[in-house]
Amino acid sequence: MVRKGVSPLVSYMLVVALIFSGVIVVLSIGMPLLDRTREVASIQSAQDGLLNMDSKIREVVSYGNGSLSQVSVSPDYGEYVFEPRNDSFYYQIETDADVIADGTHVKINAVNMSSFNNGSKVRLALDYSDENINLTDARGRDRVSIGQGYYNLEIRNRGVYNDNVVLEVDYQ
Repeated sequence: MVRKGVSPLVSYMLVVALIFSGVIVVLSIGMPLLDRTREVASIQSAQDGLLNMDSKIREVVSYGNGSLSQVSVSPDYGEYVFEPRNDSFYYQIETDADVIADGTHVKINAVNMSSFNNGSKVRLALDYSDENINLTDARGRDRVSIGQGYYNLEIRNRGVYNDNVVLEVDYQ
């Protein structure tokens, strides 16, 4: 009797190799796509957070001396930075994905979006240096980095000084 065919062991090895190859192909194509989607979602979330922050800042300005408001921020992949010396808040993230082209500057309502460092860094910023709003840090710091986690920012109107509304910002 002549037997022709593949032994069960060889066929099992072929099936395992085929499945393993398929998983590698799916991961090599799918992971960059998932990373890009995650980074785009983080940037959109930060944009919404900055627009909410801008709304709260303008609310405190309009309510006058002594008014207080709180806003929550929770960066997931990037970081928020508060620079009182520049009267600005910004969010920045390093990305491997081409979210926006290098050197791009886009204004979306009050938020300025830009990319630099060959497109690997994206920054969304609120800048009050051209307005009559002066931001100060409650603890006297020049720069505050707010990394991953959940934070409450407290914005208090300290009145008008030299025709500028002075807002004091603290976070917990």
